[in-house]
Amino acid sequence: MSQNNIPLPSPEEIKKIQWAMIRAKRNKLLSKTDWTQLADTPPNIKAFKVYRQKLREIPQTYSNPDEVVWPEMPKL
Repeated sequence: MSQNNIPLPSPEEIKKIQWAMIRAKRNKLLSKTDWTQLADTPPNIKAFKVYRQKLREIPQTYSNPDEVVWPEMPKL
């Protein structure tokens, strides 16, 4: 407990919060590239598909939220 008798989050609760923040960031990055999935897409659409798939796989790829490495967004 802290000085004010407010319970501190457990390591499990901290991990849940970290994963929630990672998923929120991932979803934001995915939404920034939604336009690449339209019919009139850029020439390097495959690079964007790979990027988006890597973003979607982050929770399955990493078991520790502190080890997440974000993929780099392709250049247009």
